[in-house]
Amino acid sequence: MRASTRIIGVRLVQAIAGLLATYILAAIAITHYQGRVQEEIRLGASEQSVVSSFWFTPGVEVATSPDPGAGRAFTTADSRCKAPCVRRLWWIHPLLPDIEAWTVDLDGDGKVIKTYHWSSP
Repeated sequence: MRASTRIIGVRLVQAIAGLLATYILAAIAITHYQGRVQEEIRLGASEQSVVSSFWFTPGVEVATSPDPGAGRAFTTADSRCKAPCVRRLWWIHPLLPDIEAWTVDLDGDGKVIKTYHWSSP
């Protein structure tokens, strides 16, 4: 094997390792930040204040939908938004979809009644 080919191979392995490390660190940072934001949400807080706290726009599940899966963003969740919940806001981890998500349940007045952190083993 020529030295230049070997150097290219080493650089390629280093680049892949660097990208993987960056992905892992970004996933950890998002989990940490989103978790802290959710911990700070208080019962009775307004929908607007909750949405503005997170980094990205939520998915929305509406309790009155005739389709049990309608609006459900996190496909592994087995719990639906039920009374007194009228709307559930979903934030799915952008780097770990179907592994981690955060939800906030809202009542008819748009006030927080419950928060939940979903994670798949």
